[in-house]
Amino acid sequence: MWCERIGLWLGTWEGEYLGQRAVWVRLYDSGRDLLPLHSEAAEAEIARLRALLSEKGLAP
Repeated sequence: MWCERIGLWLGTWEGEYLGQRAVWVRLYDSGRDLLPLHSEAAEAEIARLRALLSEKGLAP
């Protein structure tokens, strides 16, 4: 469902959150891409920084 007020889609997503697998309500951007939760965004940033360190020959 499109939410004009916030400019985002509201939809369902099936996956694990806080150790529970279920269908959850999640936000999607205007291109219908899932917006990451804070924990998902943090994990992605950690992975990016580890790759950058590795690329430069430094151990994370």
